[in-house]
Amino acid sequence: MKSIVILISGRGSNMRALLEAKLPCRIAAVISN
Repeated sequence: MKSIVILISGRGSNMRALLEAKLPCRIAAVISN
């Protein structure tokens, strides 16, 4: 399983889309500004 890091800003809508897509990966970290 791949690990990914999510970079977010604003409302986090891109992160939400990734979570809802149920991709076969592990979220290793979330970095925000």
